[in-house]
Amino acid sequence: MKVDLSALAFAVRQLYAARGYHPLSTGHAQQLIASALGHGTLAALQASTDVKKLLEAVHVVVDDLRLNARGEELQLDSTAAALAVLDVFKDQLPGTVHRDTSAFVDALQEFVNEQTPNEGRVASEIDAIYGSVEEVYMPLEEIDEDLDLDVETEALSAGIAGHVAMEVDRDRPYAGHIIDVEATLIVDRLGKRLFARPELDVEHAQQRWYGDDRGGGTAKILLAQALAEVLGIEEADAESLDFIEVANESVDGVLYDIVLEFDKTAPPDIADKIRALHPTLSVRVPPDFFEHVHRPD
Repeated sequence: MKVDLSALAFAVRQLYAARGYHPLSTGHAQQLIASALGHGTLAALQASTDVKKLLEAVHVVVDDLRLNARGEELQLDSTAAALAVLDVFKDQLPGTVHRDTSAFVDALQEFVNEQTPNEGRVASEIDAIYGSVEEVYMPLEEIDEDLDLDVETEALSAGIAGHVAMEVDRDRPYAGHIIDVEATLIVDRLGKRLFARPELDVEHAQQRWYGDDRGGGTAKILLAQALAEVLGIEEADAESLDFIEVANESVDGVLYDIVLEFDKTAPPDIADKIRALHPTLSVRVPPDFFEHVHRPD
């Protein structure tokens, strides 16, 4: 398979004209391609190795702002011109083409979510719990907020702290179902908007045992503090919470665990914080959860 600037420009010209617009010149098509790949000028693209690297790129991130601006400068229908370039890229490039940086971040987040449970340390912890994965919470907040592809670094990287939540196996004694995970996402850069296959390096994965931070489960703490721990919110927010307790028991009366439901009682702003980690506004706690807390009279 061969991909070069001339072939891409020819395809863009054909597609733009086929959609009912005045034919593009070769120079204009090439300028659009240069802009889509993040270059300010055609000469800058030609001076780079980006076109040669297109076949190696696993991810191609279109510079939508620069592309649309160039279309307007050339007095074209900028939306149609940008769409023609995007569609040609998707048709002719072997990597995944993203319409903008936001779509790229979404793809990286999906990669992290899919990869995390399969990484060695995390997989070992999952095997130890003997359950199925219920939720992967590994937010790419840092890369989402700070990602600027105009800053040319050799690689993109982001530290991630989150967890994997497991479904509780009620046939086994309950000790915890959250695996805390710390990892680093690394994506090597091949060109201005071209990237290699992402890699996820898991530095830490450990099951969160209830009672570990309570002096071996013997020291009692305030209810608000206990709720803050299991919900992942601030203690001040937990102080205003009411909840319904639902016991999960066997037919013989053996208590497996307790579900705390906050759906009808939590203030809206605090409910949003809870949903970030617990979409159903409920959380499972061990059967001895309330033995470790001081409950209000």
